[in-house]
Amino acid sequence: MKNEKELFRKLGIREGFGSYLDLIKSWSEIIEEIELGYNQNYFELDYDLMVRDEIELLIKDEQYEKSKYYEKLIYEVNILDKRFLTLIEFISDKDINSSFWKRRLILKNAGIEYINSHPYIIK
Repeated sequence: MKNEKELFRKLGIREGFGSYLDLIKSWSEIIEEIELGYNQNYFELDYDLMVRDEIELLIKDEQYEKSKYYEKLIYEVNILDKRFLTLIEFISDKDINSSFWKRRLILKNAGIEYINSHPYIIK
Protein backbone atom coordinates (compact mmCIF):
# COMPACT_ATOMS: atom_id res chain seq x y z
CA MET A 1 0.00 0.00 0.00
CA LYS A 2 1.16 3.52 -0.74
CA ASN A 3 1.58 5.67 2.29
CA GLU A 4 -1.59 7.00 3.85
CA LYS A 5 -1.01 10.60 2.77
CA GLU A 6 -0.89 9.57 -0.89
CA LEU A 7 -4.01 7.45 -0.49
CA PHE A 8 -5.82 10.27 1.30
CA ARG A 9 -4.96 12.65 -1.54
CA LYS A 10 -6.25 10.11 -4.09
CA LEU A 11 -9.50 9.70 -2.14
CA GLY A 12 -10.01 13.47 -1.81
CA ILE A 13 -9.58 13.55 1.96
CA ARG A 14 -8.76 17.07 3.13
CA GLU A 15 -5.19 18.10 3.77
CA GLY A 16 -4.36 18.08 7.44
CA PHE A 17 -5.42 14.48 7.82
CA GLY A 18 -2.30 12.39 7.42
CA SER A 19 -3.44 9.11 8.93
CA TYR A 20 -6.53 7.24 10.02
CA LEU A 21 -5.71 8.35 13.56
CA ASP A 22 -6.18 12.00 12.55
CA LEU A 23 -9.62 11.19 11.17
CA ILE A 24 -10.59 9.24 14.29
CA LYS A 25 -9.35 12.06 16.53
CA SER A 26 -11.38 14.63 14.61
CA TRP A 27 -14.56 12.50 14.69
CA SER A 28 -14.06 11.92 18.42
CA GLU A 29 -13.57 15.65 19.10
CA ILE A 30 -16.78 16.50 17.24
CA ILE A 31 -18.70 13.94 19.29
CA GLU A 32 -17.19 15.28 22.51
CA GLU A 33 -18.23 18.80 21.53
CA ILE A 34 -21.78 17.59 20.93
CA GLU A 35 -21.81 15.75 24.26
CA LEU A 36 -20.87 19.01 25.97
CA GLY A 37 -23.56 21.00 24.15
CA TYR A 38 -22.69 21.91 20.57
CA ASN A 39 -22.81 25.70 20.39
CA GLN A 40 -21.98 26.41 16.78
CA ASN A 41 -24.50 27.00 14.06
CA TYR A 42 -26.33 24.29 12.16
CA PHE A 43 -24.30 24.83 9.00
CA GLU A 44 -21.03 24.44 10.91
CA LEU A 45 -22.23 21.02 12.01
CA ASP A 46 -22.63 20.03 8.35
CA TYR A 47 -19.01 21.02 7.82
CA ASP A 48 -17.88 19.15 10.94
CA LEU A 49 -19.67 15.99 9.80
CA MET A 50 -17.62 15.95 6.58
CA VAL A 51 -14.97 14.05 8.51
CA ARG A 52 -17.36 11.11 8.78
CA ASP A 53 -17.69 11.13 4.97
CA GLU A 54 -13.92 11.02 4.72
CA ILE A 55 -13.75 8.11 7.13
CA GLU A 56 -16.29 6.30 4.99
CA LEU A 57 -14.15 6.84 1.89
CA LEU A 58 -11.30 5.15 3.69
CA ILE A 59 -13.47 2.28 4.95
CA LYS A 60 -14.75 1.57 1.45
CA ASP A 61 -11.36 1.74 -0.24
CA GLU A 62 -10.28 -1.73 -1.40
CA GLN A 63 -6.63 -0.82 -1.07
CA TYR A 64 -7.03 0.39 2.52
CA GLU A 65 -9.05 -2.71 3.40
CA LYS A 66 -5.77 -4.64 3.13
CA SER A 67 -4.01 -2.26 5.50
CA LYS A 68 -2.79 -3.39 8.89
CA TYR A 69 -4.79 -0.47 10.33
CA TYR A 70 -8.14 -1.37 8.76
CA GLU A 71 -9.55 -3.48 11.62
CA LYS A 72 -8.51 -0.87 14.19
CA LEU A 73 -10.21 1.83 12.11
CA ILE A 74 -13.43 -0.17 11.93
CA TYR A 75 -13.35 -0.87 15.65
CA GLU A 76 -12.81 2.77 16.62
CA VAL A 77 -15.38 4.11 14.16
CA ASN A 78 -18.05 1.71 15.41
CA ILE A 79 -17.55 2.89 18.99
CA LEU A 80 -17.70 6.56 17.97
CA ASP A 81 -20.71 6.05 15.69
CA LYS A 82 -22.66 4.45 18.54
CA ARG A 83 -21.86 7.43 20.76
CA PHE A 84 -22.96 9.85 18.05
CA LEU A 85 -26.25 8.03 17.50
CA THR A 86 -27.17 8.51 21.18
CA LEU A 87 -26.78 12.29 20.74
CA ILE A 88 -29.16 12.86 17.83
CA GLU A 89 -32.76 12.49 16.78
CA PHE A 90 -33.74 11.97 13.17
CA ILE A 91 -36.49 14.30 12.03
CA SER A 92 -37.53 12.58 8.83
CA ASP A 93 -37.85 9.11 7.36
CA LYS A 94 -37.61 10.44 3.81
CA ASP A 95 -33.83 10.13 3.94
CA ILE A 96 -33.73 6.78 5.76
CA ASN A 97 -31.50 5.23 3.09
CA SER A 98 -28.83 7.90 3.54
CA SER A 99 -25.85 7.47 5.80
CA PHE A 100 -26.91 8.38 9.34
CA TRP A 101 -24.61 11.42 9.50
CA LYS A 102 -26.17 12.80 6.29
CA ARG A 103 -29.77 12.48 7.41
CA ARG A 104 -31.86 15.37 8.68
CA LEU A 105 -31.24 15.39 12.37
CA ILE A 106 -31.38 17.45 15.53
CA LEU A 107 -28.81 17.32 18.28
CA LYS A 108 -30.28 16.45 21.67
CA ASN A 109 -27.73 18.59 23.49
CA ALA A 110 -27.15 21.86 21.68
CA GLY A 111 -26.41 25.46 22.47
CA ILE A 112 -28.42 28.51 21.54
CA GLU A 113 -26.46 29.28 18.35
CA TYR A 114 -27.24 25.82 16.97
CA ILE A 115 -30.89 26.04 17.96
CA ASN A 116 -31.34 29.52 16.47
CA SER A 117 -29.76 28.53 13.17
CA HIS A 118 -31.44 25.15 12.68
CA PRO A 119 -34.03 25.34 9.91
CA TYR A 120 -36.26 22.61 11.40
CA ILE A 121 -36.50 23.87 14.97
CA ILE A 122 -39.53 26.05 15.60
CA LYS A 123 -38.45 29.03 17.63
